[in-house]
Amino acid sequence: MAIQIEWDDEAKTIIRHTYEPGWTLTEYHELLDHNSQMTMSVTHCVDIISDFSNSKTSPAQLVSVSRHVEQKLPTYPQISVAVNAPTLIKVIVEAVLRISSARGQLTVRFARSLDEARMIIRDYRATVRRAQV
Repeated sequence: MAIQIEWDDEAKTIIRHTYEPGWTLTEYHELLDHNSQMTMSVTHCVDIISDFSNSKTSPAQLVSVSRHVEQKLPTYPQISVAVNAPTLIKVIVEAVLRISSARGQLTVRFARSLDEARMIIRDYRATVRRAQV
């Protein structure tokens, strides 16, 4: 499979997706399902890092998965950080979020490294989630 999914930390608060060249829409749909199962296996908020460092392209028709993404979102606000996302992925994500019902539920940011992604998540948790308590 050209998309790997695993916990990024021992506390199971971040799931990391690693995209390899040649990933497909079928694999992405499977990832969404697996991601949802992992998120539901814990009782706390889980955020996402999607690492595109090794994959510079995306499958055609990527926009077609937006409804599946919305259906799999958790009920709490979540941040997803894309590392080294290709320009096309950035454009698609930003366009889908503008028209999506997930706008207030999902925050997407972009980073240049895994460390930067983790820092973005840490800052998000310190500000957004603290404000909700």
